[in-house]
Amino acid sequence: MSPKGSPLSDTYIALLRGINVGGKNKLPMATLSGIVSAAGGTNVRTYIQSGNVVFESGEAEGFGERLTRGILEETGLKVPVIVLTRDELAAVVAGNPFLAEGAEPEALHAVFLAEAPGDTGIRQVAPELAPDERFTVVGRTVYLYCPNGIRDFKATDADLKRLMKALNTWRNWRTTMKVLELAGGC
Repeated sequence: MSPKGSPLSDTYIALLRGINVGGKNKLPMATLSGIVSAAGGTNVRTYIQSGNVVFESGEAEGFGERLTRGILEETGLKVPVIVLTRDELAAVVAGNPFLAEGAEPEALHAVFLAEAPGDTGIRQVAPELAPDERFTVVGRTVYLYCPNGIRDFKATDADLKRLMKALNTWRNWRTTMKVLELAGGC
């Protein structure tokens, strides 16, 4: 049920991949909000410029594809989108095993996957990590522990995509928490 109490709409999060990074794929949040609305989202909110959108919808099926198509039509950018429910994002936050071990939130990241990876890909990523780096996969989320910072993390976005065979988008833990808060889940 939505925060407004409508039984026909639920809260969702769209995580866009690769926008407004390094001066490339520029997509103003006002434009993105309009595209989400045109795709059927209501009560649209964004967080920072990296493509974090919270919205309500009664029709989540295929929303990511509709949003990708809308962005392409409006801006010419082909932007992959991963859509989660508020409850799925809350479960990601609650399920972070590194927090339970006392890891500093600044060293944590979540990689959101379009689909759960196969075991083969997961095993292949592990040898690429530095000795103090760790990761674990739970469902469609890869939790990363990067005590030396994400810039020095040995497994790259391309590694994860190639080895896990799934579209992915990364978020630091602070952003993950803020988006959940914006969705009314904290």
